[in-house]
Amino acid sequence: MPPPEKSDKALADYLTRLMAALCLERNGELRIPRALIRKVSEAGARQLLCEDTNTETDELVLRFGTKNSAVYVVEPECPISKPAQPATTSQTVSAPPSQGRPPLTPEQERALEQVMRYNRVKARMNRERRPETVTAQSELSEILGSNSTS
Repeated sequence: MPPPEKSDKALADYLTRLMAALCLERNGELRIPRALIRKVSEAGARQLLCEDTNTETDELVLRFGTKNSAVYVVEPECPISKPAQPATTSQTVSAPPSQGRPPLTPEQERALEQVMRYNRVKARMNRERRPETVTAQSELSEILGSNSTS
């Protein structure tokens, strides 16, 4: 849920809403030791604050990383087909540009797991069939070879 705009004011407003939500979660008061604030400010290297969303619990998840943190983007192996979009009218409001791929829905996760499971089973069956095919081909070659020499 980052702010759709990239201005300083939009970011400040968003962070203010996050802080207010944290205060509400703690019964209206959030106490932060100043030593922790100094610790974050005094670090000489870049640090990382990651925002994620847990769709199952409908929670925003913030994680703090040190200078040793790394972020890696993992793309799915095969694209998931999206359901057909209904016809839109000319009065639609343009959505803000997306900040990346939205998280998978539970239905999409199940469909992806089924496809992956099917592909694993299919590959296992192909591996198990190959020795039989190789044996049958070598036997056929022997028969054809013996018939051609006689």
